[in-house]
Amino acid sequence: MNLHYAMKVLGANDLAGHTLRPRYAEYYVAHQLSKNGHRPKMLGERYAKSADIYLEHTEKRIEVKSGRHEDGESYASFADGRQITDKKLDYCVFVIFDEETEGKVREVLAFSRKQLLTLTTTTRRGYGRHKNNQCLLARVTDYKDYAEWMEQNNFPIPHIEKHLNKHPAKYRKQWKTLAKNGTL
Repeated sequence: MNLHYAMKVLGANDLAGHTLRPRYAEYYVAHQLSKNGHRPKMLGERYAKSADIYLEHTEKRIEVKSGRHEDGESYASFADGRQITDKKLDYCVFVIFDEETEGKVREVLAFSRKQLLTLTTTTRRGYGRHKNNQCLLARVTDYKDYAEWMEQNNFPIPHIEKHLNKHPAKYRKQWKTLAKNGTL
């Protein structure tokens, strides 16, 4: 049984959700890196405040975020943003899963830590579900509608979020570069 099949079966029973999907994304990224000759090291729970994957030969730490594309939106959560500001990662890979088919990867995006810094300096109190979860990166299908909604609700849009949604091909290309070279 492969991970895609496991996600499909568990998803049919509403069990994939927030525990298996992030792990699946981590192993998906590690597998893609290994297919390109890299030897990713999974850092595991004891490094919970750090990144998920370490590439020893490039000395790069990769944080993997995952989201399910639902109603035209998916989100990567960085809680309060300290993981970014405290330099606990070099890169972030955002794996977006398909809305219809559980376990099917819809899109993979990569960012440098520097690119994500504007998330930590943009205050959006009340934007996230939890008050300590305000550092979110949104990938949306209809950016114009999203931008209008954000403006109507007085939520600023961080530079990286604007750029991502206007130029997603750049971040898909960065993922391909990271997977191939182990660095951006």
